[in-house]
Amino acid sequence: MKKMIKIKILLFIGLTFIFFAGCSDSDSANSKLDSFKKAVEEDDAEALYDLVEVGEGIHWSAKHAQDVIDNYNRTENNYSMQIEEFEEQLEAIENDDPIDNEKNKFYFDEDGDIQVRGYEYHTNNSGLENADEIIFTVEDIDEEFVVEGPFNEDEIIIGIFGPGNITFEATAKHDDKEITDKNTVEMNSADYQRFEKEVSLSLGGQSADVTTDIPNTIILNNGSEVEEIVDKGEVNMIEKGSEIQGVQKTPWGEIVSEPLSYEGNDMSYDITPHIFMNESDRKEITRVIDYYYSQLYDALTEDDKSILADVSATKEVIASHDKDFDDIGGNNLDSYFGGEVQKTTVDFGDASVTDEGYLEVHADIYSNFQYFITEYDESSKDEMRYQFKTIHLNKLDSGDWEIVHQEGNFRGSDEPNLKGDHLSEAK
Repeated sequence: MKKMIKIKILLFIGLTFIFFAGCSDSDSANSKLDSFKKAVEEDDAEALYDLVEVGEGIHWSAKHAQDVIDNYNRTENNYSMQIEEFEEQLEAIENDDPIDNEKNKFYFDEDGDIQVRGYEYHTNNSGLENADEIIFTVEDIDEEFVVEGPFNEDEIIIGIFGPGNITFEATAKHDDKEITDKNTVEMNSADYQRFEKEVSLSLGGQSADVTTDIPNTIILNNGSEVEEIVDKGEVNMIEKGSEIQGVQKTPWGEIVSEPLSYEGNDMSYDITPHIFMNESDRKEITRVIDYYYSQLYDALTEDDKSILADVSATKEVIASHDKDFDDIGGNNLDSYFGGEVQKTTVDFGDASVTDEGYLEVHADIYSNFQYFITEYDESSKDEMRYQFKTIHLNKLDSGDWEIVHQEGNFRGSDEPNLKGDHLSEAK
């Protein structure tokens, strides 16, 4: 009888302990819910971050806690749904029922602790099949996430992170080349019950279509040679903001296209070389052309070919003016040439390479030079005109430039023929 009484007493004590223990767990969970509400209402991210439990392998920060609070304040429905989930879980804890905690950004576990939901983030492997490794960093998370290649799967898992607006910066290493991209994945309505998120990153490099009007154009990507093309080609593994340029090389130097910035779009980039860049050669060529026409006009004015003896031009070029000398006093007329060069402008922004391999440039000769006939009214003799010339030059082994061809008549226009950013002048 006494034994039976003792058993009943022990059973009563045990049930009482369980009851109060359950009440204690429930009270603690209710207190945590109140603290959660207070942190949100008072916009206290640090309090929220300290309140919740961050499970092993989940990365989260107070900054991300602030993102959640901002989201709740902007979208009241998100907050009310979270509180409803909490209250249902609390009721399950009080009744010792199974807890449904497979939804929303936070949840109560069976011990009455508020847990942070973990979201698995991944990116795709487009263009990364041969990459060596990818290094990910996350804003406000003091840790690097390194994923080693080869990347044979469609998805590359980065890690597990709590709710928030997660900003990723990633660098993919392709042999000696690195490609970096950055993107932020923001919270959305799918976060309620979908716990996998994709980060859109361009780490395999994009490709840019390029065209040229000149065969044997070399493509440069940020100054490095990519390949040689005839009319069109493609620059692979290129980053947004990269500089694309075309180059045509010759024994005397090179001409280039304007550098173009790749903007990550589908447009085709024209990299036809047309600019002669060498500054010292520019000055020398301008001097050679200016001196040639100054001497030529003086020689025709004085009817003295010997004045052309020291110009930098081939014998064939000098001989091409024999007809002009023959026209002086011809046809029984007292005809003559007169005038002088005041300024020479050479355009190095519309340069090209001839089939013979010479440099072709255009020049404006600003002059009052013209052909006069006895009966001609000389009232226009002081009028200055821009005479347009096309000139081919060759660079000799000595380093000097020589005119090998020139064409253009002595008539001129009132306005300059040449415009652009690559003009060189001699006066």
